[in-house]
Amino acid sequence: MNDLSKEDDAKLKEEKKLMKRGTELIKNEDYDKAIETFEKVRKINVKNATACFGIGIAQKGKKDYKKAIEFIKEAIELNPESPSAYYELGEIYYWKNEHEEAFKLFISAIEINPEYIEKLNEFGCIHIEQQEYDKAIEFFVKVIGINPRMDYINYNLGLSYFLKEDYKQARKWFEKAVELKPNNSQNQIQLGRTYGVMENLDLAFKCFTKALEINPKAIEALCHIGIAYLMIGERSKAIKAFNKTLELEHNHPKALYNLGKALGAKEGFK
Repeated sequence: MNDLSKEDDAKLKEEKKLMKRGTELIKNEDYDKAIETFEKVRKINVKNATACFGIGIAQKGKKDYKKAIEFIKEAIELNPESPSAYYELGEIYYWKNEHEEAFKLFISAIEINPEYIEKLNEFGCIHIEQQEYDKAIEFFVKVIGINPRMDYINYNLGLSYFLKEDYKQARKWFEKAVELKPNNSQNQIQLGRTYGVMENLDLAFKCFTKALEINPKAIEALCHIGIAYLMIGERSKAIKAFNKTLELEHNHPKALYNLGKALGAKEGFK
């Protein structure tokens, strides 16, 4: 091996070492040191797209979105086939309320790697967790526009409407989720809850029964069958359902509460 080859080999080893270190620093949220480390990589190899992307992610972690956009865009120029770069850049634009640009980038990420639809789903669920139901609805409608065949996207759109107490729209999207994946017990349970709130108990019973066929230990299906029986005054059947629920989960709060209800008392499906 000549001196030039030895030098190149040493640089390559140092580049790999620094990349590993920078990635660890990002995971530990030590963003300043991560930036410093990735900059060292770029001095060795200015065309290292991953190092450029790493600086962008670190700047995003520091909430310096202007610099984050600058570096992630440069990373895309260096490697236009990186779905993570498009996705992360899309997130930044989304939080900047530039939703149209954000979804263009999300679509680019999904075109490269269709599995990124799952990351979009997780991202949209943040709005649900923060009780921002209108924002969640807007988000999931756009995701469905990208790919309407994912049951869990339709489910989360339905859940957003359900939590907003728009049960007519919730029913529509839960029915779509069930259509796409009928053997998912949670899809059946949530559609059943919606039917229950709308006092369509025959359909609610069918959904809960189907959920139990899919998963005999579907606790929420058992509990809501009990609630449905209470609503029609079938106290003994309700007690049986609640007891079965409590066998599976001893301190299930909804089952414990409804077990003590008087004959004829009505409980909702929320």
